Amino acid sequence: MNPRQAKIASTHRQMEKKAAAYTDHAPTREDALSKVEKKRASEKERQRAGRQTVRPAAEKAGGKTPVKTQVKKKAPAGTAVRKNTAARTAVKKKQQNKKKDMSTKKLILISAFILLSIAGITTGILFALSRSVLTPEPLVLPEKIIIEAGDTAAVISEKLVGAGILADSIDFLNEVDTRGIASELREGSYYFTEETPVDDIVSTLTESTVDITLFPGETIQAIDDRLSSRDLFEPGEFILMMQQVAQERHLPFAEGFLSGITYQGIPRSDIALTLARRGVDAVYALVRTYSQSINESDLSVTEIVTLASMIQRETNDPQQMPLIAGVMMNRLKTGEPLGIDATTRYAIGDWESHLTESDFTASGAYDTRRRKGLPPSGIGAVSENAFKAVLFPAEHDYLFYMHDSQGNLHLARTYSEHLANASANSL
Repeated sequence: MNPRQAKIASTHRQMEKKAAAYTDHAPTREDALSKVEKKRASEKERQRAGRQTVRPAAEKAGGKTPVKTQVKKKAPAGTAVRKNTAARTAVKKKQQNKKKDMSTKKLILISAFILLSIAGITTGILFALSRSVLTPEPLVLPEKIIIEAGDTAAVISEKLVGAGILADSIDFLNEVDTRGIASELREGSYYFTEETPVDDIVSTLTESTVDITLFPGETIQAIDDRLSSRDLFEPGEFILMMQQVAQERHLPFAEGFLSGITYQGIPRSDIALTLARRGVDAVYALVRTYSQSINESDLSVTEIVTLASMIQRETNDPQQMPLIAGVMMNRLKTGEPLGIDATTRYAIGDWESHLTESDFTASGAYDTRRRKGLPPSGIGAVSENAFKAVLFPAEHDYLFYMHDSQGNLHLARTYSEHLANASANSL
């Protein structure tokens, strides 16, 4: 039996004794009053004895000098007082500590609730990205700032603060004043994040910029070839920058994580890297816009990007995209190969020639005629329409499709129907 159990057993025995004594002699009213009076007298005596006092001795008697007699405190009573006082102090301190602990716990719970409430604003995006893109950077999206002709440094600073890019305008105005470039701030559309340093913002606003369009379905290699031929950067530079950004954002691949839109205000001094980052940011903006639908989907972000890039290479018609997406989803559900020739053409780098058996073999994991599932990456820049088509595919039971020479789409449920469509609508 441990000390705590022994103490409990002792207490129980004392309670039993008291109960037995009470049963043997139930007190009368007179007994109770007498007991109370005795208790009061005892308490007075205890308090009197517990004090240390100096009493005058009796008057001089027999020629003896009066002496002072000190009455000492009785040890048992005084000891009991100190023990009782210490016990009360300990109990009081324990209660105070308990209250303090409770207050601290309440404060922690309230703080946690507030933080969770704030975090709830971006829960959809975080959940969607965590399924395939494990990085916080997609949440740091650029804000568009439009600088108009005649805007002063003060007006521009207010726009930057209003967009949440700067906490206040002091550093910006000081930087402009230090450089003496208030009259050199250029009009145009610019993109910054709250992490962009003030000196970079000022430099961008005074640099020569260019607007660049990336076409839906265009590959990274094609973009590099086209823009380097215009002397906007060195050949291969955009490819390297896309690889760098893919590493920064922890992307499983770079191809497909570009949005086919026009990017305004790209600084001429750093076109390749800026365009790569802005291109990926634009895809993350789509993720943010459709985060709720992504969370409800069985597909991850990378799967959505891959399928969207495939749809983009199959058609530019927004009305056909959901129909083709429906065919792809039906094939994925039934375990059939997707049969998208565009993936093979991407792998071999040939978008014109008639495909042969050796081409499918050479395309390896991008051969979706014979291999089930998705290819290892996207195959080109995506548009918002293609992205939406994956999230909202048409519901039907078709498993095949083809385009005729006029670009019209023909769907089929069986392979024989597909062959009949191909015969009736030869390319």
